[in-house]
Amino acid sequence: MRRAATDLATYALAAYLCLATAGSYFSYGWWYDVSQGPLWRVDQLDVAVGEPLGPSEFAGLACRRDYEGATVSVDLARWDSAAIIPKTPV
Repeated sequence: MRRAATDLATYALAAYLCLATAGSYFSYGWWYDVSQGPLWRVDQLDVAVGEPLGPSEFAGLACRRDYEGATVSVDLARWDSAAIIPKTPV
């Protein structure tokens, strides 16, 4: 269950980051109680992505976008496809 919760939170954030514009905000929450979703931390929600380095690149429903602090990719047709890869500081 933890893996599915992590995948779903990462998917939601990656989809947002692919489409985010100035003035948009991200909020993600679990359901109402523990039986409807786990309440543990998801590390990907803490990645300091910074500013986008350019527009999103799409190939069908697959999206990729580079940020100052991470690279984001997600196939919007697959909830388990998202990746938010932090960049190594120079």
